Amino acid sequence: MDGRLRILAPMPVGAARRGTGETGLFWCCVLAVVMQLTLSTHVLSSTLGYPAKVHPATMFLAVCAVYGVARGIIPLHHRLRDAPGLVMFVFGIPLVMLYAVYFNGLSGATVFIETFWSAGILALLLEPATAKQKRLLAGILIALVALNIFLALYESVAQTELFPLVFDPDAADASDELVEDFRAHAFYIHPLTASLVTSMGVFLLYGMRLRMLIAAPVFGLFVLGLLAYGGRTALGVTVAVSAVMAIYGLVAGLVKRKLSSDFLMAIGLAAVILPIFITVIVTETTIADRIIHNLYYDGSAEVRVTQWEVFRHLSMRDWMFGISKEQLAAMKYQIGLGGKGTDIENCWILILLDLGVFGFTLFVILFIGFLLHLGRHANSLNGWLLIGSSLVIDSTANSLGVWSNDLFVEAAFVIAIAGFKGYEPVRQRSRFRTRFPALALQQLRSSPRSLALAAKPFNLPSLRGGKPG
Repeated sequence: MDGRLRILAPMPVGAARRGTGETGLFWCCVLAVVMQLTLSTHVLSSTLGYPAKVHPATMFLAVCAVYGVARGIIPLHHRLRDAPGLVMFVFGIPLVMLYAVYFNGLSGATVFIETFWSAGILALLLEPATAKQKRLLAGILIALVALNIFLALYESVAQTELFPLVFDPDAADASDELVEDFRAHAFYIHPLTASLVTSMGVFLLYGMRLRMLIAAPVFGLFVLGLLAYGGRTALGVTVAVSAVMAIYGLVAGLVKRKLSSDFLMAIGLAAVILPIFITVIVTETTIADRIIHNLYYDGSAEVRVTQWEVFRHLSMRDWMFGISKEQLAAMKYQIGLGGKGTDIENCWILILLDLGVFGFTLFVILFIGFLLHLGRHANSLNGWLLIGSSLVIDSTANSLGVWSNDLFVEAAFVIAIAGFKGYEPVRQRSRFRTRFPALALQQLRSSPRSLALAAKPFNLPSLRGGKPG
């Protein structure tokens, strides 16, 4: 009786409010993710004339975080105990920004808020979501990645950008050079960001364990998107990691004698159809022109070598506390990277120049703690592979050293993967009907009360209307 009374007891008002609030915060986070993947800075500036210094999604999530903490929906003392890496990242990044402002001025300080702090706020608000909500987020992310790929394919075929990237307004006459090195980017802030997000989508697709009839065409579309965006590192890392995963899964399956037909079919299709598919795209269309024409040592690779010369111009004070954006611009001219179309293409160099050795050390500790927290939250091989691959891809570009949403989107993808932890696809549960008689008999044998009821004779009424005996 006590157990029944406890079950029927009304839920505390605070708990009910917390559950409703968490659902509301989940949809606020979904809206922010959609805004980041569809309303990048150049989309906002070219369509709405918005002078973007901070993305609207970041400001929106900051308001949501204040509301959640004030109403008790996000208990910070519990989160500090359960997720110290996340909480230290959320409170530590603003301190790092103030450190940079104190020593090197306000110019460029919003990078720490937009690129890093927003990702921590998203994780703080989104992680308490239920597994079902995270799986819903995964479906939304896959749909957004696919939408951007379709737009990128149109841009590649038409050789036209829907939202042009303007790095130097005075270089409008260099149209021939721009057409020769055309790169689609759709809604994304840059083609490299587009390649990175598509790579994340591939690992999320692995974690969702969809049916082969659905996963195969989606995977082919994502490969097509990687070719269209022209990100060589993203394409190479994704293909290499996928190959290693396939070999590992095949060997492990042979050792454990557990190889599913879907896995073998996926490997067979990838080994036979994927090379033919890529060959046709490369030879018959203009989609992969940027990757094919720049497989050699090009200007971008030359910049990655030249950029290291900046350290030859640093004083001891610069090494310890960093330099201002004005000093960086002057040093870039000294090493031949002064144009607006060229830049230092290594995020770690940019962050080190912003903070110096002391601030950079603190930042790396906070950053690694945040990534480790995300990996533990995902608690799956696909989550760790997504984090590792994204870190490699970002390390070959300047995305994390300038204003970008790479880490923000990465946090959303990793949290979405966490929704499939222990998830059983529908196709496996559909066997219940065929096993129902055996399961029912097993349950009948395991329950003494059921056996007693089954052994008790039933006196059914007579068909002629007689009384039961």
